[in-house]
Formats: sequence, structure tokens, C-alpha cells
Amino acid sequence: MRITAASLALGLVLALPVPAAAAGLPDGTLADATDPAVTSLAKDYGLTIAEARRRIGWQEPATRMAEQLAKSTGQFGGVWLDPADGGRVKIGWVGTDLAAARSIVEGYGLGTATDFVPVRYSAAQLEQDAAWLGGALRSANAAGVQLSSATQPDRNRTVLRVPAIGSLSAAQQDVVTAARARLGSRLVVESSMDTGIDYQACLWLAGDFDCDAPLRGGSRLYINTSQPQCTTAFNARSNSDNKWYMMTAGHCGAIGTVFTAYQPGTGNFHTVGAVHNRSAGANDYSIVTINNVAGWNPRNWVYVHASGDTVLDPDYTITNTATSPVGTRVCISGSTSGTDCGDVVEINWNGSGGFARAQYCSDGGDSGGAVYSGHNARGIHIGVVAGHDGDCLNALFQGITEAANNLNVHVYTG
Repeated sequence: MRITAASLALGLVLALPVPAAAAGLPDGTLADATDPAVTSLAKDYGLTIAEARRRIGWQEPATRMAEQLAKSTGQFGGVWLDPADGGRVKIGWVGTDLAAARSIVEGYGLGTATDFVPVRYSAAQLEQDAAWLGGALRSANAAGVQLSSATQPDRNRTVLRVPAIGSLSAAQQDVVTAARARLGSRLVVESSMDTGIDYQACLWLAGDFDCDAPLRGGSRLYINTSQPQCTTAFNARSNSDNKWYMMTAGHCGAIGTVFTAYQPGTGNFHTVGAVHNRSAGANDYSIVTINNVAGWNPRNWVYVHASGDTVLDPDYTITNTATSPVGTRVCISGSTSGTDCGDVVEINWNGSGGFARAQYCSDGGDSGGAVYSGHNARGIHIGVVAGHDGDCLNALFQGITEAANNLNVHVYTG
């Protein structure tokens, strides 16, 4: 990821800190020193590996803490991690009654790493706004000019982006008018060039990201033996009959599309299986049947490629799944660009639970690639904001929790 002013524009409101221990920030659960999220964070932000391990170690307990806070009180205003403030955990909070929330924070070992931020609107309200606006956009958007939306918890608002070029249809104009009336001060309308999505499938140039069994995330998928298409994400098992599947992006192929993979060790293409179920559009995920389970020997691995700030790890283990609040450091393993990492900057792209926008590099053919960090499966890469190929600031990925739930599978974690 390249650091810009935009990537440091988080945390613009006054924080009310949880009392800190005299010894300073807690160690918490230190992330692995060779985790790509750790090594890339250290390089991008000029940190020691020790400090990067500490910051990435906060991500997992922070997401679990946020889930508990969201269930226990309507005062919860969202969680994010602030790279401009040492990666500290920020909790948006409506009102001043913090006693119960402080107890929950302390229970996750994050008391001295967390700040409460006063906000006007609850996370539940912002999710409702995202759900309504996403549905309105799906009805109004058509080919050509697109509206887009996202949730910015760190700014306690929803943003609706209107194309800077081109004319809106009557239906789109109605959406803008209705959104202003319905959301009021919870909404910011921006004129932007960044409203569509470029899906990153259909790469036509072969490369060196083919992988022998075991089947893992980060390997190249082909529609046939001459058309590289997408990337594997995570292996999964059915919640109903425990059958094996491989997850990838929904736009990579219709139901019934047969994917193959090239095994350098045998010098041949081997069938992985056919697309069993998928969703493409506002959500973007699919599962591919693994035909020869014994031959593919699917594992809870992702191939982490070596780069200027990541360490080669062909069998990086996935041991859990997690959401990705704003500020979370995530990494992609794509079958074109390899491995890169960056920070999540927006969630709920075009609807509640939709896509997240993150600052990592990707390219054509990376669609379906595993998005992960801290040994957590976090998402499935689907593309970039239209017109932003190559800027490493506008990647989009589908959250893994929603994908797995809707496909009735669970990510295989060993």
C-alpha cells in the first residue's frame, strides 16, 4: 500500500480515553512476526516489527468486542482502528453512560488501547441507512452512470456519491432526493468520479501463480486450459452435509461453470469442480464443488507470496473468520499481483453488509482472491472502484461472514 493523506484521514473527532495503565499500552495477543499484515504495516508506517505485532494483535479482540457491544446496547456507534493515532481502537458512543461498555472493553484486554468517541448516531442506525440506500441504488442504477454509497463509522455518517460526469436518470435523482430527506444530517452527498466497480476477472495472460495440491487460497483458476479467470479464496464445508467447496467471487462464473487449475508438479490441468451456488451484483461470492477431494486434499491455507514487505509462506494457516472494521489491516493473495496489504477505509459499499473498500494493490485476475490477516479469513476480493486500477487505494472485497452465511457453508479452519 502507498501512504497518502487520504489514508491518514481517520479519527477526526475528540476521543474520551479509557484510563491507561502507567506501564503503557498492553501487549494483548501479539500477532505473528511474519504475518503479512505485520511486515507490511511495519514497512508502510515505519514501525518496528514489535510495534506492528502489537497493533495487528488488537484487531482480533477489537472485532469480537464490537460484536458484543453491538448486541448489548443501543449506544454503540461502531468500531474502527486509527492508523493516525498509533492504530488505537476507537469506539463510537452515543451518550455518556460508559460503565458497562468499559467493563466489556477491559474484558478483552484492550482498556489502555481503546478510546471512546462521542457520536450522534448509533451503528444500528447507520446499518439501517445502508440497507435502505443499498436497496434504493439497486433499483435505480442501470448500465452507464452509477450512484454508490458507503458507511464511514469513523465519521459517523453515510456517504452517497453522485457521478461528476454524466446525467442522472429520473429514478436516480429520486433516490438522491429521498436519501436527503430520509437520512438528513446522517448523509453526505459527494460529487465523485468513483461510483462504479471494475471487476477483476478474465485475465488473459498466464503467469506463475499456479499451485500443486493441496488446494488453498491464492491459486489461479481457469475456465479451460487456455483462459485464466480468477483466484481461489478459502476452502469451505457445507453446514448441512459437510461437503467440500472452494470459495471465490460470484462474478467469476455462472452456476455450472467448470473451473480447472494447473498443477506444475504434474504438468497438467486438473478439474476443481463446477460452480454450485453464487451471488453476483450487490453481493459477490460463490462456492465451487471440489470433485476430487482426496486428490486436491483441501487445507486451511493461503499462499502468501514474497514481496517487498511480505514473507513467503505457501501454507499460511486460516484458523478463524472475522469482520473488518475501518482501520483493519488486511492482505490479499491474488493470482496476478501476488500478496499486498492495506487498511480498510469504508464499509457497506452499496448496501449493508456489502463490500469494504481497502488500500491494497490488485489487478485483473485477482477476483476471488483470499482477503485475510492475523490468520483470520476476512473476505473475497472482487475488484476496484471504477477507474482506479493500479492506484492501490480503492480495492473492494466481499465480507466472508456474509458470504459464508448466505451460502450455508463455513470456512474450513483446520
